[in-house]
Amino acid sequence: MSCQHATQKNLVLKHMRQHGAITTLIAFRKYLVCRLSERIRELEQDGHVINRGDIKKNGKHYTAYSLIEYRKRAA
Repeated sequence: MSCQHATQKNLVLKHMRQHGAITTLIAFRKYLVCRLSERIRELEQDGHVINRGDIKKNGKHYTAYSLIEYRKRAA
């Protein structure tokens, strides 16, 4: 993982902790994260449990990701 991905991953994690959830649009507009689903996958590999909520608004469908908990991975 590149340094940029690590930084984006940390921004996404911080946003979920502070605001509860993040969407692809928010991630792009606020942090220029183009591949939110990949950053979420990396966080899950690190041991974070993340919920995916399907949102339907104005005829559009999108996903909001929210942090549930952190589980330390077994060595």
